[in-house]
Amino acid sequence: MSMTLCDTGPRFETGSDGGAEVQVRTARRERRERPPWRFFLRWAAAVAVSLVLASLVMYALTSRGLERRLLQESLHGYTAQATSLEDVLARESTATPSSSLRSEVNWISRGYGTTYAGLYDSSGRRITASGERHGGIDVATLRTVIDTGRPLLPDAQTTGSTGQRRFEFLLPVRSSRGTAVLVVDSDPAILTNLVFDLRLRQARSLLLVILIAAPVSYLLGGRGLHRRQRAAERTADTDALTGIYGRRRFESILQEALAAPADDAVALALIDIDNFKRVNDRFGHSHGDQVLIALARSFDALRDSDFAFRMGGDEFAVILPQADEQRATQVLARVRAALTHAIPDVTISCGIASVRVRDRVEQQELWERADSSLYEAKRLGRHQTVTFSTVARGVTRAVTRLEEVAQSAAETTRLPPTGTS
Repeated sequence: MSMTLCDTGPRFETGSDGGAEVQVRTARRERRERPPWRFFLRWAAAVAVSLVLASLVMYALTSRGLERRLLQESLHGYTAQATSLEDVLARESTATPSSSLRSEVNWISRGYGTTYAGLYDSSGRRITASGERHGGIDVATLRTVIDTGRPLLPDAQTTGSTGQRRFEFLLPVRSSRGTAVLVVDSDPAILTNLVFDLRLRQARSLLLVILIAAPVSYLLGGRGLHRRQRAAERTADTDALTGIYGRRRFESILQEALAAPADDAVALALIDIDNFKRVNDRFGHSHGDQVLIALARSFDALRDSDFAFRMGGDEFAVILPQADEQRATQVLARVRAALTHAIPDVTISCGIASVRVRDRVEQQELWERADSSLYEAKRLGRHQTVTFSTVARGVTRAVTRLEEVAQSAAETTRLPPTGTS
């Protein structure tokens, strides 16, 4: 729809949404540059790391307790077997161990993880035993169990010349002829395997929790947080009036462009609206804002790979990856044509500089080259595009001319040879 903002002002084509369309296009580009799955991966990694750290802390706090609980369970099993021995001893009529007693002790020694089972009296004399045992019996410990009447929960011990490790359980066995002690040796490897199996199950459970917690937590809270983060980043990165990128994103995007493959070219264009102050003074700042928005919308003529920025006031910049000065000039010509179609009475001046990535030109130097080109475009009368190569050729010719003038002046003022009239 065509409209006139001022009776004496220039006419231009614009939409009622102003910079909203540009903001939508900028948001679409940001979604391409920062796809949601990247945020989800970071979110999932954060959830996974948090759960793993919590599990490690829990493991450190409960690891020792887990071993003690397993020993307690083993002790309960041996206590039940000691009760069975008491029933057998109650039926014994002589001090000589019967086949039933030996069979019961032998059955205990064949239990899972059990390497030895023996029945001892208070003096340390073995009544009956089954299995292989390294090392002797501590009589003082036997007496302690007999006196207290309570089983003794073991710690891992190293016995014998082979350095074999074992858990030694001591349990009181009461009978009519006094209290004996059931000594049971258990292989620590069994306990270690049980602990490892439990930890493996915990790890599997943790993995399952992570697989469930990451997407569920993202759906419940992470997605909303991601939207707010993107909105905040968009607000910080884009110009509020025009909807295109602001100065904040300029350096990072230019750095990425200069980090492209060595054979690629990168062009930087700086753009000023000609006599913009006069436009503001004559038609008002509201009209000036519409001119800025119109120029931002004219950047739709850029390639999909190009980036436009409002650097401040009426100063704009365009980064053109994979473009030399000739290609950048062609692209900027399309922008100029789009602006002329929208606002025929408003013109722009453009300065372009292009470098090869392999030349390793710094950002500041590329900016200064483009700025020099823009200054030359203004000096030549505005409403045109000047490339840095043109400026450089002009400087070279000027230097050459100055050298020629200096040489001519030196020849003119040279003294004549001696002896001439």
